[in-house]
This record gives sequence, C-alpha cells and structure tokens, in this order.
Amino acid sequence: MILIVDMNSQPLGTEEFARPLMDIAGRFGDARKIHYTKVRKSDIEEAEKIILSGTPLREFGYLGDIDTFSWLKETSKPVLGICAGMQVMAAVFGSALGDEKSVGFADVEVVRKNPLLEGRMKVYELHGKAVKASAQFEVLAKSGKCIQAIRHKSKPFYGILFHPEARNRDVVERFLKAI
Repeated sequence: MILIVDMNSQPLGTEEFARPLMDIAGRFGDARKIHYTKVRKSDIEEAEKIILSGTPLREFGYLGDIDTFSWLKETSKPVLGICAGMQVMAAVFGSALGDEKSVGFADVEVVRKNPLLEGRMKVYELHGKAVKASAQFEVLAKSGKCIQAIRHKSKPFYGILFHPEARNRDVVERFLKAI
C-alpha cells in the first residue's frame, strides 16, 4: 500500500495537492490517503512507501505539529516529502526553515546524481518556506533562490520543494518505481 499523508487543513488544499498524488500512486497499486493528524503506527507499518503532500501557500499548521511526525525517525520505509512534506521531514531531522516565498515556474539544476531527478528542469513551485538542510541531508537540486531537493543520508527519504504533482509527475513515478 502507498500511503499519501495529507498535510492540508482545508478540503480545497486536499483536492489540489493530495488528490493528484492519489491518482499517480493508484496506478502503482493500492493507495490510501490519511490526514497527518490521524496517522497511526499501524498505517506506517502497512505502507510500502509514503508520500507527504504539499499545501497551499499560506498554510503552515503542520509546522506547529512537528512532534506528530516523530514516526519519521523510527521508520525505514521510503518517504517522499513534497513542499510541506519536505519542510516537515527536514525539521524533524534538525534542518532550519527560512522564509522564502516563491510562486510560479523555476529552473532547477540537479547538483548530485540521484534516481528521481536529472539535468536541468523547469518546475512549478508554490511555497512560503525554504529548507536550510542539516548535516543529515544531501542537497540534490537547487534553483537560483533555494534548495529544491534533498535526500536523507541514511534513510530512503527524499524531499522535493517544488510540486511534481502539478508538473514533472515523472518525479513521483520514479519514486514509486525506483525507491
């Protein structure tokens, strides 16, 4: 089962950010969506892979609930954090977040070989926070303004700041196939 963790507090955010992930994941097997405040240990144990969704630009409630994501420290299941999901993943492992509002298209350059991204990419970004990666992470890709992708050094965890569910769906597909 592929677990989609919905990071949104409003139904519109769920439709915009979690629903497309369900559509992509559903092509690779059984996919289940659960709100981040309702994830149980058994959900994590049942999942083969986990995707943390993005949120609308001004939604940051999930950052006030970082302890809710302590399960990230315990699991070794593959995790893909998208935008808000990357921010949470990074914060759980000691990375700082800084204010960085970006909306629209950006050019991203891959700076470290990895199974999800390659070369230069045109991506869609919509975020209000950027990640300053701690020593627990390798930086995989950057834009002119910020880090766009990270990988945990000892866990199969990837973070993507841009929104591959909106553009670059192949990034999510690669995660589901290769990780």
